[in-house]
Amino acid sequence: MTIYQNRGNYIAGTWHPVSPQEAEGEIERRNPAALDEVTFRFSYQADAVGHAVQAAKDAALLWRQCTLEDRIDYLQRIKAVLTKHREELACAIAYEAGKPLWEARTEAKALCAKIDIMATQGLSYTQSFQPENLVQGHCVFRPLGVGAVLCPFNFPL
Repeated sequence: MTIYQNRGNYIAGTWHPVSPQEAEGEIERRNPAALDEVTFRFSYQADAVGHAVQAAKDAALLWRQCTLEDRIDYLQRIKAVLTKHREELACAIAYEAGKPLWEARTEAKALCAKIDIMATQGLSYTQSFQPENLVQGHCVFRPLGVGAVLCPFNFPL
């Protein structure tokens, strides 16, 4: 039995299932705390990464046009959804990473707190500043654009 059903890749607001004919391989993840439980199994295809990156670049163009207030509002809406589904997220983390449920709950709660941090004191990282010993010039924040993050298995969010 598989605990979580695979719907495919979520790209640009739509699920894109990978058919067995298109798949380049399959990944199966077992619950590290109970190896007889398959947490999820999914087929993959490498070109989905390119589609996801392009969708993220397209979204970044729209994001740049948003005001700071709009961006914070979007983040708060994401936080509300995460808060509503925090227990489900914690269970998924516990199964996937083999963490005790109490620790997974802490991680899910911390994710919501990080949104608040980035929408308040995190904004200071985007401000220009004058370093102490720099006589001429100043430091300016420049966004780099779309990036990929490889995260550790034991801290998936």
